[in-house]
Amino acid sequence: MSIGLSNIQIHVVPSEPRAQPASGNASAILHELSQMLDDLLSQQQTAMIDLRSLPLSAEDFEQLHAALGEGEVHARLDALGETRIFETAVSGIWWHIYYDSEGETLTEMLEVSRFPEILKSQPEDMRLGLQTLQSALHHHRNTPVAPTVNT
Repeated sequence: MSIGLSNIQIHVVPSEPRAQPASGNASAILHELSQMLDDLLSQQQTAMIDLRSLPLSAEDFEQLHAALGEGEVHARLDALGETRIFETAVSGIWWHIYYDSEGETLTEMLEVSRFPEILKSQPEDMRLGLQTLQSALHHHRNTPVAPTVNT
């Protein structure tokens, strides 16, 4: 009896997806954030790090989340997709997560600043707001008020 390749039984067992090991870049980012926070305090210099542009594994992201934690301030914006911003437990370091219209993460940024730049009112928006408020005040002044009747 001859044994050929066609007689050998093969069972394919799918492997578990392997998690990427930490690259060590989380530690480098934390050192950089430390310097950026020092620069903010000493020179009023703000800075950002685009996390998705760096070679970070899922483990690196977990290490960053664990080291920075999450603070008390959270904000959510809806403009061309959702944006979530939260201050980390390290005051002055803000984590931004930008999503597309389908809810997929586009990018993540770390901002070192007193307050996220994206949340600051822009002068042109404030001018439009002033016009809206002045128009409402003008309308309010020219609207007769019904007399109140005391019973």
